[in-house]
Amino acid sequence: PFTAPGVALVRLSIGFTEGQGFQLYISAFVLLISTIFGLILSARIYKNGILATGHRLRIAQVWRWLKKK
Repeated sequence: PFTAPGVALVRLSIGFTEGQGFQLYISAFVLLISTIFGLILSARIYKNGILATGHRLRIAQVWRWLKKK
């Protein structure tokens, strides 16, 4: 969920019990991977669609741009 990194920071300030510290690393890893994925996805849409056509976005066009390399 979107609030998972925030919850992990709150839990870090409260303190993890022994054996639960791995949850902080998992949360940071998921946040990093989802950020990279989001940047790649938005860059592909921008490169294939907006720079090439200059039109407004439509859902059908977005799906075509995402499939296009």
